[in-house]
Amino acid sequence: MRVFDRNAQQVAEFDVPFPDTSSTPEWTPDPLPVTKTDTDVRVTFSAVDMQEQPPLKLAFPLDHPRRGWRITPVFSVERNGVSAPEWKSDTTTLTDALGNTGYSWDCRLSPHERAWKLEMQLSRDDPAAFGPDEIWESPLIPLPAVDSSQSVHSEDSPATAKVQQVTVTLQAIGRGATTYKDFATSKDTVTQRMSASSRMPGNKKYTVSHSSSSRNNGPTIHTLTVFGESVHLLLKLEHLPKGHREFFRVHDDQGRELPHYVESLTMKDAYYGFIFVDPADDVQSLRVTAYVHTARTVELLVAPPAH
Repeated sequence: MRVFDRNAQQVAEFDVPFPDTSSTPEWTPDPLPVTKTDTDVRVTFSAVDMQEQPPLKLAFPLDHPRRGWRITPVFSVERNGVSAPEWKSDTTTLTDALGNTGYSWDCRLSPHERAWKLEMQLSRDDPAAFGPDEIWESPLIPLPAVDSSQSVHSEDSPATAKVQQVTVTLQAIGRGATTYKDFATSKDTVTQRMSASSRMPGNKKYTVSHSSSSRNNGPTIHTLTVFGESVHLLLKLEHLPKGHREFFRVHDDQGRELPHYVESLTMKDAYYGFIFVDPADDVQSLRVTAYVHTARTVELLVAPPAH
């Protein structure tokens, strides 16, 4: 291992012993074609294309730069015995027997291994590919006054349903600048997917600011502040299974679909999605549709490219 300073000058060199690999599993590549199954989905791999990538651009020279490849599995999908091209790859990772991980768009694992494990997750994004038991559509929700929000779900007027064992609830709707104070609490790791800059789902911009606080080792309390003029809907999805997927569509009271952005927080098995839209001036109410399903995962042992 060589160490370089900021001026690309080598300042140290170390010999690092290779770890004990006596307990490392011995993987053998699967012969192709081969079929892998996850519950009701069967994936048949016919080939795995490997295109070498250019070396990484570094500030210092390497005698033997690590090679990289773009990995593209070639496959077909069936569901319940019927061709299902609507199931598409959305995440593909590669792992070697030592536990190192690479990604399909630029895998830089060692080609000296006997095999790599390719893990591919498949999901759907075509509304026409979902059955009635995978869809929930809210009633029309009146728009609130400018720079305010109001609750949608209540015991007297529930806006909730169970879809694929996931509880979907439309909790609130807002318009313009407002704050969702203490909308969620958590004790677990939070995955935040929120834009750091302004976005424009139509003609109006919005920005969001997420803050959290905790006292005396208690639960973390989350608050979201919205700036701008866009309309926003808060959906909560609970009891998420591993590999859960969701996406949404929003229509106005005249049946027109509206472009939207989603800002979200995920806490263990709960998901909070803020959906931002910009309805026309003549719109009085909105309807949101949630599509819920679970991704399928298959694994394939592949031979690394020749070295």
